[in-house]
Amino acid sequence: MIGLRCPKCGSSRVRRGYETPPLALRLLGVHGLLCDGCNLSYRGFAVPGTVSEHTSRKSRNYRRREVAEEDEQAAHEVEQQRMGYARRVKRHEEGAQPSEVLSFAWYYVKLRVKVIVGAHHTSRPLSIKYRWRNWQHWERQKRS
Repeated sequence: MIGLRCPKCGSSRVRRGYETPPLALRLLGVHGLLCDGCNLSYRGFAVPGTVSEHTSRKSRNYRRREVAEEDEQAAHEVEQQRMGYARRVKRHEEGAQPSEVLSFAWYYVKLRVKVIVGAHHTSRPLSIKYRWRNWQHWERQKRS
């Protein structure tokens, strides 16, 4: 596979999925893809012949090592999140600035339009409350 990554989890364990796009899209290199990491089914560009239909034993062993490394990294991230909880609670109690609200509103409008057009696929809720918390999390990640 040539640099394929899952849009949801960023994993490189991507293979051909169950969905078959129309012939015109397949001729352009758009295939139905499936992530082995998060089980996301989506359409994406892939050079024909570079995406495998199934995983071999060798790649399964590699995948086991990769999953173990991802689990270790996730545990480390959870520990860091616990350490910074008090700081986040304090910041949350301060309230949102008007510039943050406007920036979030623009993000949310763009997201809804992309979902309606079909340019963004998500299995997560589109509720404002969930997206507000998610957006705040990513903004904190950008700052640190």
